[in-house]
Amino acid sequence: MTSPASLNMSELMEFWRFILIDLSLQLNGSLTSGPRTRERNKQVGGHPRSRHLWDYGRGCAADLVFLDNETRKLAQDRVTNQGYHWFVGPDYVVGQLHVQAEWVGQ
Repeated sequence: MTSPASLNMSELMEFWRFILIDLSLQLNGSLTSGPRTRERNKQVGGHPRSRHLWDYGRGCAADLVFLDNETRKLAQDRVTNQGYHWFVGPDYVVGQLHVQAEWVGQ
């Protein structure tokens, strides 16, 4: 993939199909955050160039919570195999995972 501004609709739809079907439905992940407005992003302390943003990141980021870290690790493998990126922050709750199509700055 190239920059988020160049993502086409089919790439965006495939990303969200993967999030909703492969991670949420198949691995029982709860979607806790998806595309955001700038105002909402500020409210939750999001990065100013977050991939969650519709206008910057084209809404190609999601946060999910799985039942345990073992299931989260299965999700991480699926994310990597699909060519997307994942992140687990030091302040995340058990099973929490951030997934995005690209890293900020790409």
